[in-house]
Amino acid sequence: MTDVPEYVNSLPFAEYLSPEEKKQVGSSLTVRNYTKGGVLYANSGECLGFIRVLSGRIRAILISPEGREISLYRLRQGDSDVLSAFCVLSRITFRTQMAAESDCRILVVPPSVLSRLKETNPGVKGWIYDRLMDRFSDVMHVMEQVLFSRVDQRIARFLLDRYEETGETAVAITQEQLAQGINSAREVVARTLKPMEKEGIVQVRRGRILLQDVKGLSDISKGIK
Repeated sequence: MTDVPEYVNSLPFAEYLSPEEKKQVGSSLTVRNYTKGGVLYANSGECLGFIRVLSGRIRAILISPEGREISLYRLRQGDSDVLSAFCVLSRITFRTQMAAESDCRILVVPPSVLSRLKETNPGVKGWIYDRLMDRFSDVMHVMEQVLFSRVDQRIARFLLDRYEETGETAVAITQEQLAQGINSAREVVARTLKPMEKEGIVQVRRGRILLQDVKGLSDISKGIK
C-alpha cells in the first residue's frame, strides 16, 4: 500500500502508538472500496475491525427480527468507528449492520491488531472506550429523536445535515431513502413534506428535494415552526 506512514499518522489514536507499533499497524492496514448499497458487514458476517472513512458515506443500521430498520448514525469522510470492531470489545454486544450510502473508500485496522493494542497499550484502550461512550451517546440521541421529536423536525434536521455536508440546496434523495434516514415510513414522510412544500420551504422532485428556505428548515428543526 502506498502512503502507509500517512495513513498510520491519520489514525485518531496514532499519538498513543510507539514507533514499533506504528510499523506493525502500517503493515496490517488495508483499504477497501464499496459501491453504493454495498454491505460492509452484517450481524452474522465478519468482524470488520476499526475503520476510518477516506471518502463517501456509510450508514449504521439496527435491524429488528421483523426486518424493521433503524438508522443509528452515519459516517462521512474523516470519521472513524469502533463498533465495527465489536468482536474485540469484551462484554459489549451491539449487533449492527453497516451499508454504503454512496460509493466509499475505507481504511481498515484488522481486529487482531486492534485487539492486541487494546490489551498492551493503555492509551489506545482508553481511547477505544472513550469513543464507545461517544457512539452510545449518538445512538441515544437518535432514540430520543424517534421517541420525542416531530417528523417534520427530523426531516428538517436530516436535510440541513446534507446541506451543510455538500453546500448544495438540491439534495439527491428519494422519499423512501429519507424515510429510512429519519426512521419513519415513506407515507408519513410524503404526508409531512406536503405542507412544507406549500409553505415554500422545500420543493419535492423525482429523486431529489430542493431546499428553498434554509432558515425556515432551521426553524422547523428547532421546533420554532
